[in-house]
Amino acid sequence: MRRLSLGCSWLCATAVLLVTGRATALEPGVADGERLITVVIEGTQGCDDRVVFDAELARLLGDAATRGTRLDGRARIDRTADDGFRLRLALEQAGSKSERTLDGDCVTLLQTAALLVAITHDPSAVVERRATGAPEAPAPTPPPVQPFVPVAPAAPAPPPALPPSLSPGLRWAWATRVPPADRDRSILGFVARAGPLFGVGDLPGPHAGVAVGAGLRIDAYRVEGAFEIGAGSSQTVDARPDAGADFLRLAGVLRGCRVLVPLDGGAWPRKTLDLDLSGCVGLELGTLSGEGFGVDAPERGSAFWAAPRVDLRVGLGVVGPLGIAADVGVAVPLDPRRYVLRGGTNDELLVVHEPSVVAGRAGLLVELEL
Repeated sequence: MRRLSLGCSWLCATAVLLVTGRATALEPGVADGERLITVVIEGTQGCDDRVVFDAELARLLGDAATRGTRLDGRARIDRTADDGFRLRLALEQAGSKSERTLDGDCVTLLQTAALLVAITHDPSAVVERRATGAPEAPAPTPPPVQPFVPVAPAAPAPPPALPPSLSPGLRWAWATRVPPADRDRSILGFVARAGPLFGVGDLPGPHAGVAVGAGLRIDAYRVEGAFEIGAGSSQTVDARPDAGADFLRLAGVLRGCRVLVPLDGGAWPRKTLDLDLSGCVGLELGTLSGEGFGVDAPERGSAFWAAPRVDLRVGLGVVGPLGIAADVGVAVPLDPRRYVLRGGTNDELLVVHEPSVVAGRAGLLVELEL
């Protein structure tokens, strides 16, 4: 089967008319006036009007349709994917068969099918009627050619911005900021915290202890009170390695904190694996005491302890209202005292310990946020 465009079908039809200038002989045994052309048209919705085909065939052949050799044909019209139509035309005459496939609009296809049938049946009759000025079907209009317009390739979309993170599993709490609907509503909460405490500078050598506290959360601010014990620190006298003192610090801490990251304070309580960073300023008030050993009359002495304090805290939400926090800070004693032992020859005073001008603090605490 050969497939031709409409423009080619018209050129081929004209060529056949010019080359074939003969009349088909009358078939013996056919009565006068009997139409010798039988074409079955199988149309589709939108293109099933046989009247166009019959009218065009009558215009091209006239009474020549009743002369010559019998011609049988079948025309099938289907709709194409681009909402056009496709004609498949099969003709048979005197044992000779031919097939054509054409694309186009419905009316043009029906008129072209009539032209092909007429040329196959009696090309001389078609030429004679065209020479006498019989109206002919308008030539099919080729579809307009769309100009080629180059299109620049679209720029690749930038990857979505990811929130800063410490690791793939930890994220700063700005990933769960306070919902806009809650920003105008104050956050009021309660927090309790407890855990080990470590220090240096206030007692002789590094020492451990414990801290227990509670506080109120108001928006991005916290007001906390805590009780701290620093213990496990001993110091001996250089001249008397067997003499010295055991020291203990007991202090209450009052401080105010502000969440620095995220600036709006983040969700309360913290979501699982949410991190935040806070800054705290406070004051330690208590006593620093020591009890001597290795002398004839050991005594216990104590002095008032007061020290402003600054801390940084990193908090991590663990699960539900539970979280952990790491505190690091410094305290500055306002009135550091010397601790001495009375003993030795001539009952002289032996200096055992004198606090540093700056004391360090570090803690790891479990927090309950309600």
